[in-house]
Amino acid sequence: MANGGDFEGDVTDYVFEEHRNPDGSLRKVARTLAGIIASEDIYGIKDEHIESKVFSQSDGRLIKRTVYENDVRGKLLKTTTFDGFGKVTSVTSYEWDGHRRPLKSINYDGQGNVVSVQERGKPLKVVSEHK
Repeated sequence: MANGGDFEGDVTDYVFEEHRNPDGSLRKVARTLAGIIASEDIYGIKDEHIESKVFSQSDGRLIKRTVYENDVRGKLLKTTTFDGFGKVTSVTSYEWDGHRRPLKSINYDGQGNVVSVQERGKPLKVVSEHK
């Protein structure tokens, strides 16, 4: 059991569970003491992150879902975040050059507009304000 919370003074106890799925992927779940799933993460057989979900602790409804697209070696290529209704809220694409950190990442809003560009060793370039 561990403590967590989003706001100062907001402390919730969680029970963490993990198990391997038949396909070899790993499922990690955090539940409140009342049994409501607060978050769920799925990792592939190479420990690459595949999907993450965040749920309302009061009623268990989906708040946010993030899908991670990886190459065959498990390197992250793209993340797509959806709201609880399935609408895309942001997309980030990653370019690699063999180092541990991406060479470049580009963040887009839900409409496909470039919001920011981050290149290794350079300051964040904000292209447009996220709306």
